[in-house]
Amino acid sequence: MFSPHCCGFYSFTGMIFMSFVYVVLATQPFFISGIDDIEEARTSALGALITFGSLFVACVFLICMNKNAAGRDNDAADEDDHGRLNIDMTYEPRTAESIRRGGKEGVDVAVHEIS
Repeated sequence: MFSPHCCGFYSFTGMIFMSFVYVVLATQPFFISGIDDIEEARTSALGALITFGSLFVACVFLICMNKNAAGRDNDAADEDDHGRLNIDMTYEPRTAESIRRGGKEGVDVAVHEIS
């Protein structure tokens, strides 16, 4: 599930880190060894910074839209259910008799052998 809070935190951290990398590549590239083309590295760092920034803006937009949206996040339950899931925790295997009666109790599980 996409969480704009988690993604926003990740993109904000990426913006800070890529800003640092871009500034180092622009001002003192000799501190980063192993780079053949400094101009290409600087361009790549700027592209990543812009990508993280646009993702951060999208996450902030989604967070603001979710705050302004009226209603609940999960509309699967009625007001009388108090937000509980409707799960029957009892398990009764299906028997030939229950199948003949047309009952729906239990779960029909088929096990296939893999050869």
